[in-house]
This record gives sequence, C-alpha cells and structure tokens, in this order.
Amino acid sequence: MRIGKLRRPLVGLAVLAIAAGGVYYHYHKQKAAEREVTYRTAPVERRDVTKTVLAVGVVEPLTTVEVKANVAGEIVQLAVDRGDEVAVGDLIARIDPTETRTTYDKAKADLDSALGKVREVSAELRRQRTVVPAQVAASTDAIQTAEAKVRQAQSALSYQRRSTEAQIERYREALVAAKARLEQAKARAEAQPELTAASVKQAQAELQSATQSLTRLQQATHPQERATLKSALEAARVALERDKRSLDRQRQLNEGGFVAKQEVENSEKQLADTQDRYDSAKASYDALGAKQSTELKEAEARVEQAAAALKAAQLGDVDVRVAQRELEAAEADVRQAQANLDGAVAGRDQDQQRLQELEAARASTKESRSQLRVTRAGEIQPEVTAQQLAQAEAAALKARAEVENAQKNLGYTTIVAPRGGLVLDKYVEQGTVVSSSRSAVGEGPTLVTIADVSRMFVLAEVDETDIEGVALGQPAEVEVDALPDATFPGTVTQVYPKGTEVENVTIFHVRIEVTDGLDRLKPEMTAEASIIVAQAKNVLAVPSDAVFEQQGKSFARVLKDGQPQPTPVRAGLVSTEWAVIEWGLSEGQQVVLGGAAAKASGGQEGPPGGGPPGGMPPGGMPPGMRR
Repeated sequence: MRIGKLRRPLVGLAVLAIAAGGVYYHYHKQKAAEREVTYRTAPVERRDVTKTVLAVGVVEPLTTVEVKANVAGEIVQLAVDRGDEVAVGDLIARIDPTETRTTYDKAKADLDSALGKVREVSAELRRQRTVVPAQVAASTDAIQTAEAKVRQAQSALSYQRRSTEAQIERYREALVAAKARLEQAKARAEAQPELTAASVKQAQAELQSATQSLTRLQQATHPQERATLKSALEAARVALERDKRSLDRQRQLNEGGFVAKQEVENSEKQLADTQDRYDSAKASYDALGAKQSTELKEAEARVEQAAAALKAAQLGDVDVRVAQRELEAAEADVRQAQANLDGAVAGRDQDQQRLQELEAARASTKESRSQLRVTRAGEIQPEVTAQQLAQAEAAALKARAEVENAQKNLGYTTIVAPRGGLVLDKYVEQGTVVSSSRSAVGEGPTLVTIADVSRMFVLAEVDETDIEGVALGQPAEVEVDALPDATFPGTVTQVYPKGTEVENVTIFHVRIEVTDGLDRLKPEMTAEASIIVAQAKNVLAVPSDAVFEQQGKSFARVLKDGQPQPTPVRAGLVSTEWAVIEWGLSEGQQVVLGGAAAKASGGQEGPPGGGPPGGMPPGGMPPGMRR
C-alpha cells in the first residue's frame, strides 16, 4: 500500500519533468531563432558623386532704383503702376510746371538784360582800346625815333673820337716801331759779316760732333749692348733649365715621401720667377734690333742736318746784302709813319661837328617824351571800362547759371525712368504734393521703385562651417517655395568676405545668379540653393553610412558568408548620401550599412545586445566623416 502510494507521486513528477523539458526546448529554440540577424547591404557601384552646400536666401533683381522728384510740386500725372514694365526714358510722372516755368522765364529775361549790358560796355572798351593805344603808339614811335637818332649821334661822336685817337696812337706806335726797326737794321748791317763767320764755325763743329756720335753707335755702343743682352738671355735660359730639373726632382721626392709638399710648391714658385726673368731677357733681346735701327737713323739724320746747316752758313754773303736792303726799307718806313701821324692829329677838327648833331637829337627826344606824357593821361579810361565789363560779364554769367538751373528744374517736372525694369512699388498718387529730393531740409519721398529683372540673383546665407568650400564660378541649383516643382540653374558670382552674426550664429552671404527661367521668378521669393562645391565622375562609391572610423582609420564591412567582415578603405569625396572609395573595395562587393534587422517576432532592429554593429554611431555616419 505504501509502495503504490509512493509511485503515484513519482510518476507525476516524471511527467512534470518531461513536460518542463519540452517547454524548455521549445523556448530556447524560439530564442535561437530570434537571435538570427539579417543586415542591410548595398553594392559597391560606379557612379557620379556630388557634394553640395545648402544656402537659404531670397530672390533679388540685378539692381533696384528709387525714383524721386528733383523739384517740388503737385503730381498732375502718374503714368505707371505696380507690375508695369518700363524702358529707359519712359514717362513715370509729371509735376505741375507753372511755378517752375515762371522762374525760367524771369531768369531768361534777366540774362538778356545782362548780355545787353555786356555788349554795350564791350563796344565802348573796344573803341577806347583802339584810339588810345594808337595815340600812345604814335608818341612812343616818335620817342623811339628820336632816341635812335640820339644813340646814332652818340655812337658817331664816340666812334669819331675813338677813331681819331686810335689813329693817332696807332701812327705814333708805328713811328716808334719804324724807328726801332731802323736801329735794328743798322746794327744788323754792321754785324752781319761777323755773324756769318761765326755761323760757319759753329755749323762745322756740330757736323763733326754728329759724325763722331754716328761712328760710336756703329762701332762700339751697339755691338757691346747686343753682347750684354745676349749674355743675360743665355744666363736666364741656363737658370730656367736648372729650375725645371729641380722641380721634377722635388716632385719625385714628394711622391716617394722624402720631402714635404711645401718644397714642391717652393720649387714651382722659383721656376715661375725664373721663367719671368727669361721672358723679360728674351723680349729685351728681340727688341734690340728695332731700337738700334732707330738710334742709327736718328744719328744719320743729325749728321745730315749739321751738313745742311754748314752749307747754309757758308752762304752768309747773301744775308749781308739782305741786311743792307732792310736798312733802306726801315728808313722809308720811318718817313711814312711820321707823315701818317701828322695827318691823324689834323683830323680832330671833325669831332665838333658830331657833337652838334648829338645835341640836336637830344632836344628832339625831350619834345617827344612831353607829347607821350600827355597821351598816356587817357590810358586809365580803358582800365575803368574793363572793370565795368568784368562786372557786367560776371552778372551775365550768374544770370546764365540761373537760366540753366531754371531750365533743368523745368525739365525735372517730367520724370522718366532712369533705366528699364519692373515697377515694384508705387508710393504716391496723382494729386500728391511732393518735396524736392535736392532740398536742404530732406531727401524727399520716393515716387516708385524700379527693379532691373533682366538678371536675377539669390542672396543666400551659408553657415561659416561650410563657407570654406564655396568659390566664385561654382554651379548651383535653386529652388523657390512658390514653385516647388521647378529647379533653376545658377552660378556663384560673389562671396562676401565678411561674416554676419545672426542669432549667435555666424553666416556668410553668397550671391548666386540664376541663369535660366527668369520669367518665373519674382523679387523677394524665398529660395534655397544647393551649391555644388565638388564633383567626382564615374567613381566607385558606397552609401555614406557604410563607412566608419576606428582609431583614426576608415573601414567598411564586406558581407562574406553571411557575416560582416571589417575591411580597411580610403574614402575620398563624401556627400550626404555617398562616399567615394579610392581603394579597399571592388565594384559589385556587398557592404553592410549602418543598421541591421533581426528576424524576430517582435520586429526589433539592431544586433543582439542593442546598438549598431562594429561600433557604428547612431545616425549611420562614420565618426569624423565630413558631409
């Protein structure tokens, strides 16, 4: 009884244990199935990759012009409205010209009066300037003629006096000179025979000396000098040969290590000095022939000159006869010089006549100057009239300026478009009284605003972290909120060099010109531009979240046998969607993206344990990777 009762609980326990084991098996089998993970992958493919910078701004026209009134008054006509297209010179508005025209008419009348006064005073001045100068000129000419006669008479008197005294002095000097020549001719006529004999003796002595000098050169000096130079040349040659042999021996000893290099250098220096002495001796010997030939020619020339001098001295009898003729000529010159002097002294009587002519010319000059003083008294009147003319011309100039100003103001009553474009705003209506924009009180109101929409731009803001890659000429794609279905091409035309702080964020303004579709754009539209800062054509690329960094190196997971394998790569250009792979992957390989989807009944994402695989940060971008 006890045994049976005991078996029933044991059987129950066994059944419970078997059931529990089945439940445990099925539970763990289900858990294992839930832990099986599938990965999101993408192929390595060849494509174009473009990196862009986002810029937000507004559409603006090429230029905007505020049209204002240059004169005050009532607007009697307003010819344009908002949205009108205008060309250069088209009518914008008209201002009542009544007051402006009255001002113009008055200014023109004042100008006519001023010009009449100028003509009147100018005519009087011309008359005065014609008559008075003619009278002054006549008196001046008379003075100049009289002064010329005075100068002529003074010159004639002065010349006459100088000429007379010069002749007297010249003839007196000629008489003294003639007497001196007479004394010299007498002395020469007396001494010539003795001079002739002395000249013959001196010429004979000079001939003998020249002949002896020539003989010494030929027989003694030249042979001895040649022998001396030849001996010196031979001695220099022997010394040169000796020093050459000595240098060769010193070089051999130096190569064998028996003497120092200094000894060789000393021998080389000694040989150079000996060579110089040899060259000098040879040059002296070579030049000896020319030198001796020159000396012989000079000695022979002196012999010939001495012989010619002796021959000339021996002809001294001719000089005696010449001296006698010179004595006779000198006596005749003395007689002629005395006669000339007597005639020159007699010519002093003509000076008195020249003096009388000078006094008459001075009296005529005095009379002409008195007449000129009377004439010049009237010269001051043209100066007074000239001052009156200057005042009249100044008044006319002022009146002309007032006419021109009034004429401009009259023209300003018609306001035209300064340039073509679209009328954006209209600030006044017909009948409004406006002030002048040139008034000293204020600038005056704006009538209309005209925008040149022939070219359209986007003035966009770029964050300072992205401005470094933006440059002139880069292409851009522009979208506007008002036209969500359209994209407009553009080009960066200006990058502002200075940033602006907006809500504690520094931004830089970039101006982008829209190059197509301008007819659909309107000023002040909100726009978003994607500036293409870099492009890579036909390159290997993977989605950006397939690349990550660990310890400063880039990796990608390549799916092998169903498992991700980290593979080192080098990423080039990276955009928001794609990363260029420069090496490490091949086209067609499957790479694991940043997230993984598990085959779980609950549909949870991510590998077991939570978080992205391999240390991938949330969001799918590799650490440090630039978009």
